[in-house]
Amino acid sequence: MESVEKAEVEEISADGSTVYQWLLDQGVETHGITPTEKEVRTDQRLHQMFTLWFSSCFNVSGLNIGVMGPLFFKLDLTATVVILVVVNIICMLGPKLGTRTMVLSRFSFGYYGAKLPAILNVFSMIGWLILGYILGGQYLTGTFPVISEAVGIGIISVISLLISFFGCGILHRFNSYIWIPNVVLFLTFLGAGGKNLTKAVPASSEMTVSQIISYSTTVAAMTLTWTPNALDFSVHHQPKANGWRIFIYAFLGLFVSNISWNVLGAVLGSVSPEIPSWKASLGANGNDFGALVVTILDPVGGFGKFLIMISVLSFSGGNAITLYSFGTSTAPYTFHHTHLYRSKSDVPRYLYSVIGTAIAIPIAIIGSSKFFATFEDIISLIGYWTASYTAILFCEHFHFRRNQCSNYQIDCWNTPRLLPLGTAAVSALLLSLAIIVPCMDLAVGDIGLVVGFATSWILYAIFRSIERRYTPKRLG
Repeated sequence: MESVEKAEVEEISADGSTVYQWLLDQGVETHGITPTEKEVRTDQRLHQMFTLWFSSCFNVSGLNIGVMGPLFFKLDLTATVVILVVVNIICMLGPKLGTRTMVLSRFSFGYYGAKLPAILNVFSMIGWLILGYILGGQYLTGTFPVISEAVGIGIISVISLLISFFGCGILHRFNSYIWIPNVVLFLTFLGAGGKNLTKAVPASSEMTVSQIISYSTTVAAMTLTWTPNALDFSVHHQPKANGWRIFIYAFLGLFVSNISWNVLGAVLGSVSPEIPSWKASLGANGNDFGALVVTILDPVGGFGKFLIMISVLSFSGGNAITLYSFGTSTAPYTFHHTHLYRSKSDVPRYLYSVIGTAIAIPIAIIGSSKFFATFEDIISLIGYWTASYTAILFCEHFHFRRNQCSNYQIDCWNTPRLLPLGTAAVSALLLSLAIIVPCMDLAVGDIGLVVGFATSWILYAIFRSIERRYTPKRLG
């Protein structure tokens, strides 16, 4: 990583800012949205693709989506587990280019059109931060009742912000080890829950097709929302890296971590109404998820509280990843710059993290009283546009670029006249979102995500073919 750090030093402004230099000395990453040059992309540790995504998802936050099946959508355990496994496999089917994901958008949306998904992704990042802060605050409050939920949210946000300052290098190192205590916590959950986890729960007679489809959509949205940030953490790895190895590492990292905690969450959600102490811990409105976790770990005493505190750190690591991507998503539509500190008007990436934190904290405090409803609403809204966006990127890469990274002219990333016009992508995205609206709340369930993906792919394939025909010199 020394070559990477050297490249970052070169991006310090010529005025020799002592603040920037001090931050760099402390290890703060200064690399912005500029595609990483090949000579500094020397990292061969592809296993980091596994540890980053595995550690980011292998923590108690994974319980939420599982718990929602029985408690929020009123599904039985069998239906919940089947949906979790099937949908996660379907949805999980960057070192090649060295670009941030939002910069890659320019090769389909064009220079100016790429601002649209970047703006949408900024709102998505805020949504993720809100959920992360609420959960972290609940865990702290459940562990230490003297701490109010608002204070807990504040503590989590500050820890997350500090971790995000140090960029890819620290995030990879942090996630190389933080999964270990979470494995211990997972096993402790199984031990502390004991025989309660094997209680026979009667199958639900209230399940409807609408509930099944709506829950499936929520699970899919939860997974797909990683798409706009997928490339941000591999820009320093070798461009000759084997594509299949990258895919397998990333797939296993996400799938194994998600399924483990999701299924455990489904079990907890199914049996908690049958156990008085667990049911009471959820509170009158059934939204105090952090208290439920603490109650389940009560049998192991102080060790359980210690594990929760460690898990809160890993939680903060996930929030830090979100804050990091918040900066790389905001920069593309804020400034016309090639290097982050080329002019004094440029805003460093880490300052965007501060802005994102300031926006998310008050909303998290307000939304914490209705956690499950807030969770479902935010994830669904993020999932709708992400599904359409993913379809456009996939169609461009697999259909028009023939699955060949060499077909991207990366040197044109910041030259509007050489990039695609963007009309095709913007039109496909907006039209698919318009079609999604009437599909959100049908009697058969929320099918907006599936309809959006299919519609976006078809429209983009048609529009892009026309666009390429009339703008042959703007292929990017």
